[in-house]
Amino acid sequence: MNRQIALAEAYSTRNNTVQSAQIEAAMSEDFADIYVKWQQGGSKSLSDAERFRVESWEVARMFRAESQYIMWQQGLLPDEFIETLRDITLRNVQGWRDLDITWIPIGGYRDEVNRALAEIDRREPVEAEGT
Repeated sequence: MNRQIALAEAYSTRNNTVQSAQIEAAMSEDFADIYVKWQQGGSKSLSDAERFRVESWEVARMFRAESQYIMWQQGLLPDEFIETLRDITLRNVQGWRDLDITWIPIGGYRDEVNRALAEIDRREPVEAEGT
């Protein structure tokens, strides 16, 4: 039980650190414009500096989700939580693919990211050859 408590504290600290960094970035004067630019035009529409900022933001979001997933695996979050996390992951995974950061998660959360990617791929219409 002590190991579980220590693990929970470690992931809680990780969440708090990530959240603080996200709040700081969100308060930035121009981040919202950069983020919207990315959402509308993808990573190719960004300068290197803008891409770095968006990528840092999204990696932080991914780490936060991963920490919460691990806490759920350890029984520290209710079972209802996993469906919410799966929905959030599904909403974020196309952007993570655009930034080429889907390889980052570890363990079980990587499986969730891969599951979401597969679902997105099933939803996308396949173009006919030669069109």
